[in-house]
Amino acid sequence: MGELAARESRTARPTFEAVIRPRQALLRSAALSVALSAIPLVVALVLVSLPFRLWAALATIVLILAVFAVVLLVRLRIAFVGVNGTHVSVRSVLTPSRLVLRNSIDRIVLATVFTTSIERQTRELIALDHEGAALFRLDGSIWADASITDIAAALGVQLTELPKPLPLRELIRRYPSSRLWYERRSGIAASIGLAVLLIAGVLAAELGVLLPL
Repeated sequence: MGELAARESRTARPTFEAVIRPRQALLRSAALSVALSAIPLVVALVLVSLPFRLWAALATIVLILAVFAVVLLVRLRIAFVGVNGTHVSVRSVLTPSRLVLRNSIDRIVLATVFTTSIERQTRELIALDHEGAALFRLDGSIWADASITDIAAALGVQLTELPKPLPLRELIRRYPSSRLWYERRSGIAASIGLAVLLIAGVLAAELGVLLPL
């Protein structure tokens, strides 16, 4: 009985006081964008007459894009933030999952931010430890404003709410440890480089200008 109870305890799902999930509209728009962007490639792959080597190159690019899209959609579906009595579980979309001890959270910062236009505002939450370093950040482009407010209330720690909307880059300047990987220069450069390679590969395959293998 003791061993059975121990196994059940280890496999039981944790009970959360508050759980949030990504915006449903984000999931729908991501699925639609993936479908619309894949259609021209699939049509080109099926209908355009290409030499085998060019066809294989284009098929490889389509496969890479399809795998990336599936991974993104799966991450969107399983992402959540949960708060229980001892931990905060953060499983985001584009950042690694993490488990944060609640007693390591000293305070949280809530801010209203904008990027290109002040009319498109979202909420951001930054959880800070006792030394002022960011433990995690909830990006308002992924999590709904009401969901972020729910997590702030569930944490029950000192809350600092910035009074005025500010640019996202200003929030990151104030709390540099909250910068996500894709907001760092290396992440931006890697993302741009990958996008350029994929676009160049598609154009080269469709125009038939790939070097002979």
